[in-house]
Amino acid sequence: MALRVVKLAREVELSPAEVLGLLHAVGYVRYKSANDMIGDAAIRRVRQAIRDGVQPVHLEVAAPKPKAVSQPVASSSDFMASLVPGVIRTGETVPVAKPRGGEPRRTAAPAPAPAVAATPAPAPVPAAAVPVANADEVNALQARIASLESELNTLRARVADLAQPPPLTRVLEERGLRGRDELERVLGGLAQRRLLLDAIGAATLVDGGRLAELLRRRVLLVDGAAPQGVPESFVPVAVSPERAELPRPSQIDAMGAKIGEMLMLHGRRSIAIFGGDPLHLHLLSAALDSRVHLVRGSTDGLEGERAVIVHWNEPISEASQRLKGEGAVVVRAERGWGEFARALESGLESA
Repeated sequence: MALRVVKLAREVELSPAEVLGLLHAVGYVRYKSANDMIGDAAIRRVRQAIRDGVQPVHLEVAAPKPKAVSQPVASSSDFMASLVPGVIRTGETVPVAKPRGGEPRRTAAPAPAPAVAATPAPAPVPAAAVPVANADEVNALQARIASLESELNTLRARVADLAQPPPLTRVLEERGLRGRDELERVLGGLAQRRLLLDAIGAATLVDGGRLAELLRRRVLLVDGAAPQGVPESFVPVAVSPERAELPRPSQIDAMGAKIGEMLMLHGRRSIAIFGGDPLHLHLLSAALDSRVHLVRGSTDGLEGERAVIVHWNEPISEASQRLKGEGAVVVRAERGWGEFARALESGLESA
């Protein structure tokens, strides 16, 4: 149904000038007045342009002129006016009565208010035609998005690998090695050729605590050659005397002979040791006189009045204190072979 420009403007909540600008923007340039009638096709194009966001073309639309009201002219030959006083014929004005004493007083007409100049609206920029993507363009864009997502996933996996370096075993397996024997043989071969440190010196540990525990349990720092009796599960490493964890083999033998001699001189043939490093106890047992009975971590089978109990690097227990009341020698030694011998000698002398 055809509508006037001004009525369509009220429906779409725009001004008549903006509706005319939209008509010009979509190609209907013959419409120039707010009172022009618009056909159905043009109305549909205007509504579609509003939905698409098309900017209207700036137009200067003249405001409609007010209708002129004709002023009735008084007629002196009106028959009805002459018959009925006060009756005025349609289209005529009421005659102004003259005041007594002369011409009617004329009042000055009020001065018209100064017109305020309206600020012209900025000219809108004509909108470019909105491109409509076809099916081929959509498929190409989707394929591009899938390719970029694949590249992003690859980069994320790379970042994860850099944040968490692979373990050494996986690096060796990627080289083609399989099984524990092959891995240890290649590491041993690199170590013999003094290449192992070059290979792993700059590597980042994933689990440093595990390696530290392995070094603590299996590596033994010795002064010179390893003492006799060191189990094969240990890896002895010769270091300077101040960093050695064990005395020299000759010093261990002399320490064992001295301890055995002190026990025999005081008539003590049994000694119980609580605490201490298992390896140290193993080496001490091997160096003691064969006539001395050494018990580890227990007092079972010891003669109460002739027993010697040593707490090596640990506090004295209540059970040992009770045996001390029965005549046993109970001492506490700090860590170290020399401290052990001095504590034992002091306890035997004071018994």
